[in-house]
Amino acid sequence: GLETYVGEEAFSALARGYVRVFPSHTPNARWFSHRLPEFLATSPLYQSRLELAELAGLERALNDAFDAVDAEFATLASLRLVPPEHWARLTFTAHPSVQRLNHMTNAFALWSALKEGEAPPAAALGSEPERLIVWRQDLPSKVRVLGPEEAMIWDEAAKGVSFGALCELAAVYDDPDGAAVRAAQYLQGWLSTGVLAAAAWDGDV
Repeated sequence: GLETYVGEEAFSALARGYVRVFPSHTPNARWFSHRLPEFLATSPLYQSRLELAELAGLERALNDAFDAVDAEFATLASLRLVPPEHWARLTFTAHPSVQRLNHMTNAFALWSALKEGEAPPAAALGSEPERLIVWRQDLPSKVRVLGPEEAMIWDEAAKGVSFGALCELAAVYDDPDGAAVRAAQYLQGWLSTGVLAAAAWDGDV
């Protein structure tokens, strides 16, 4: 995608510059480009074009999600076994394939257009970060945009914050009367898409 975006000649020059700064130290070509986003973000030649680093970072995240270790997925059926009075104490473990990205440019729109074989839009900076979650469900790696509240709730859940505390955070962020419902809807979405590996409460054996 990055090569398509910048063009073959520009990508060739970019790649040669990367090789000079980050020569390969492994016989596995899969990992050779792993520091490309870092190179693009810090190189004087490219750091003014933040969309390049973010586009490379998104492609790296999708590759890493594909290569992540296998793990079980938490399911809604498993949560039905938790007594209702213990739901506030539930904590969650993210699936090993999950990565969170914050983009300041429209790199996701660029990537989406390139993926569909369409002309990408002009690169643009946003007024606030675009929050993405990348993961693997079955075989394909997937990516979707998170709303600000869901991103905040997810980031805290991934740190092991309890469901009860997540509901309290949602109440502070937006309408407190609907906070528990919103948190439950986010949780249902996470369970259906496979971004959670486990859910537990401190009474589990």
